[in-house]
Amino acid sequence: IVVGDQKPFIGALVSLDRDFHRAVAIGAHNSWLEHVLATLHNSALRFWHYALPRRPIDALTQEIAYHRDVAAAIEARDPAAAEAAMRAVLDEFPATVQGVFTDAGGDHR
Repeated sequence: IVVGDQKPFIGALVSLDRDFHRAVAIGAHNSWLEHVLATLHNSALRFWHYALPRRPIDALTQEIAYHRDVAAAIEARDPAAAEAAMRAVLDEFPATVQGVFTDAGGDHR
C-alpha cells in the first residue's frame, strides 16, 4: 500500500543510483563504463519508475546497504572488497526484475 505521493522519493532514488554508478565509473577512470551506464540508465528509466514503488521497503533498504558497502570499500581503498560489494549490487538485479514481473498480476500501489 502506498501512502502519499512517492514520485519525489522514487525520482530521488533513481537519481542517486545514477549518480552513484557514474561516480564509480569516473573514479575508476573508465569513460567507456561511464558511457554504457548513461545509456543503460536512460533505457531503464521507465522500468525503475514502474518497479521501485512495487518493491518492498526492506528490499530497497537492502539494496541501499549494498551500495553503501561499495562506497565504504572504495573509501577504504580495498579493491577486493569493492569488487565483492559491487557484485552483490549487480547480483541482486535479476531477482529484482523477476520479482517485479512475477508480482505484476496484482496492483501493489
